[in-house]
Amino acid sequence: LHCKWCYQGNIIKNTNTMDYQLAKKLIDLSSGLQAKNIILIGGEPTLHPCFLDIVRYIESKNIKVGVVSNSIKFADKFFVQCAEDAGVKAVNTSIKGSSREEYLASTGCDAFESLKTALANLRNSKIVQQISVTVSSSIISNWNQMVELLKRSEVDNIIFSFEKPTLLPGRMN
Repeated sequence: LHCKWCYQGNIIKNTNTMDYQLAKKLIDLSSGLQAKNIILIGGEPTLHPCFLDIVRYIESKNIKVGVVSNSIKFADKFFVQCAEDAGVKAVNTSIKGSSREEYLASTGCDAFESLKTALANLRNSKIVQQISVTVSSSIISNWNQMVELLKRSEVDNIIFSFEKPTLLPGRMN
């Protein structure tokens, strides 16, 4: 996605991802700290080519795995099952809009229907689901639609961030 307020679009010019061996070293360091949970976040973790291998490696250390995601990959039922089998215990879905138009305007991507499918797929899995919404003027303007979307998601945990999203130069279109 190309969310208007995302810091990553302007800060991270390099499209390389962390290699699997470095991820394993960081996981090993975390297990040495007796971490009980690791949350994968940053960019879109589900797009990492070794995402499921990383989850399995974390799980092998008896550490629970959570993911902060736009959840678009979870629109694929097979991916949901693979993530569940690998050991993903929780997904925090970051919702960027309550309608196709709002989602497209916020992200530059026409993925609202995929988001709704992902929410349903996660609801029908064993993965604990949580939603987070960064409250922006667009979200407030369409508050009733957002409330309806959240009700339909049947999620127990919703996080509202009342921080002002930062619009970075070059990311406003």
